[in-house]
Amino acid sequence: MVDFPVTLDSLYRAPLPSSLFFLTHLLLLFPPGKLDSDPKEVKVVGPGESILAHVGEEVEFLCHLFPTLDAEHMEILWFHSQASNVVHLYHEQQELSHRQMAEFQNRTKLIKDEIREGSVVLQLHHVVPSDEGSYGCRFLSADFTEEALWELEVAGLGSAPHISLEGFKEGGIHLRCHSNGWYPKPQVQWRDHQGRCLPPESETITQDAQGLFSLETSMVLQEGSLYNVSCSIQNPLLVQKKECIIQIADVFLPRTSPWRGAFFGTLPTLSLLLVLLAWYFFQKQQRTHETLKKQAEMEKVRTINIFGSQPSIPVSTYLQDSNSMLSALLNHLLPLVRVAIVIQLNTAWHPWSPWRVLQAHDGTIVFIVADFITFSGVLTIILW
Repeated sequence: MVDFPVTLDSLYRAPLPSSLFFLTHLLLLFPPGKLDSDPKEVKVVGPGESILAHVGEEVEFLCHLFPTLDAEHMEILWFHSQASNVVHLYHEQQELSHRQMAEFQNRTKLIKDEIREGSVVLQLHHVVPSDEGSYGCRFLSADFTEEALWELEVAGLGSAPHISLEGFKEGGIHLRCHSNGWYPKPQVQWRDHQGRCLPPESETITQDAQGLFSLETSMVLQEGSLYNVSCSIQNPLLVQKKECIIQIADVFLPRTSPWRGAFFGTLPTLSLLLVLLAWYFFQKQQRTHETLKKQAEMEKVRTINIFGSQPSIPVSTYLQDSNSMLSALLNHLLPLVRVAIVIQLNTAWHPWSPWRVLQAHDGTIVFIVADFITFSGVLTIILW
């Protein structure tokens, strides 16, 4: 066995490169992003499995390469449902707008500030319901072709519902609620002041040319105490709703109106009274007319001097003139008591009005006997 002498000097004559020195030179020669990646390991990362966009707003589709690669000289395609439905195309450092589908023209914008790092963003403006569906972005180079897929969901929150009173129907108050601009198809519900669901009388939902839904629903509010009735419309995708509340008191319900019983209780008495008054004035006028006629016949040949020294005139002429004056007066004041019953519809309230005197446009004197509040308005009885 031969022994070889080892000294410290021999160790310093053959130094080995340190790991730190080796890595420093490797990074200087091949900076990050410049390393050649195996095409089989390159992946395209998209926005995710699903994106929610609101009608009328914009949405962004972010796509990038992993690991990081320069994509400036690659072809990048965004498509809808299938590759032939071009949403946006980047090719040979240019954007080819003429390859886009008609519905996406002038609605897309490519953000390529970080394209050398393999990251690009496509903005889609003015989202509409028809944009809903599957999307993808595809990176194409001489070495590989990869793509990422995702779903776009579209939702629209419509206008606030509006409740209108349509009048009385089937012993209750007819209410109608309408709204528009919803997507997808909304859900509508009537509720009372305790939160209980009320059955609708009708419900109509239509879709316009832009794909947005409009709805109209109605119900008949029946008898109860004090009502806070609400019409709420909910978007099933956003889990958001809009609501309109209206307060209605029982006094407006025909079945519970205290004036209805009072009116029907007093109507027969008033009718009889008015008929008797009409008969009395008619008979009185007839008797007066007959008396004046007889006096005129008896005084045909007699003359009188009405003003002393003034020339005398025939009594018949005087009586005829007096009769004419009286007849004219009676014809203007009480020729015949006529009765009119006027129902003023859609009147919520009218004060109790005893005897009043009005003058019509033609000068006729009108006597207002009474006003009665009914379930459908105010009933006014007049004499003229």
